[in-house]
Amino acid sequence: SDGFEIFAQIFNFEPGNKSDITSKQNQEQFWTQLLSSSPLQWIGKIRIYTEIVAKMTYIHKLETKQVKEFKEVALYQCFYLGVHTLDLILDKKMPEQYTEDDIFQLIDQSVQLINTCLCFDIDSTQHDDFNSLKILLPEIWAANNNFTKIIDNLFQMYSFTPPSIQKNILMVIFLFSSVKSGVDSLVINDKLDYSNTFFVNLTKIIDSNIENIIQSRDILQLIVNIILKIFSFTIEPRFKSIPSIPTFPNFINSVYMLTKAVFTIE
Repeated sequence: SDGFEIFAQIFNFEPGNKSDITSKQNQEQFWTQLLSSSPLQWIGKIRIYTEIVAKMTYIHKLETKQVKEFKEVALYQCFYLGVHTLDLILDKKMPEQYTEDDIFQLIDQSVQLINTCLCFDIDSTQHDDFNSLKILLPEIWAANNNFTKIIDNLFQMYSFTPPSIQKNILMVIFLFSSVKSGVDSLVINDKLDYSNTFFVNLTKIIDSNIENIIQSRDILQLIVNIILKIFSFTIEPRFKSIPSIPTFPNFINSVYMLTKAVFTIE
């Protein structure tokens, strides 16, 4: 309970009150203050949120109303902080005094916050198990997010960030490739459109950076894992129409070219 009280004080979270998740007035005030803050203040706020979410993971297995509402509201607010910070950066709406290094730090910290939020329900042992990794998010998150757009934005970030940040971005993209809809949670409404985002962006990355990919073991491993996850995602019976997606053949060709490069097949 102490953890909840600390979290409630920082995020103004009240169990049973889901209005905060869509309160335009609260959001506008929060972002207005953030946009007038210094880079260190913004980066510091994201770091604090990340650390607190990480400290709160001990409650994730508790099946109580309080924990359920925490995941639906407070955890979402943290997730949205990371996501919307990336939106503002891509839309070039950051304060003029922010340097390129400030922007890169904000991207890196935002990606780490998103990572921590997505991993909230994952046990440490499961996180290392590629095959069994499955992420279930509260359905209410889907009502407030376009996950396809988030993934597309992450791929855009990958295209202009340093290698150290690229690795963290790919890790989050991998987590998104592991998001599943549960019996009571239909987070991904259009699975074909969701898959198409991966096809398009992975094709671009492989085609334009194939030599750099195979020279970096960490990057190569993450990209291969994302590809495998998307393949496993699309072999379900409901995905019989997946080959008909126009971008699918190009994606398959890129995967083939990457495989040839990795194994130096002539």
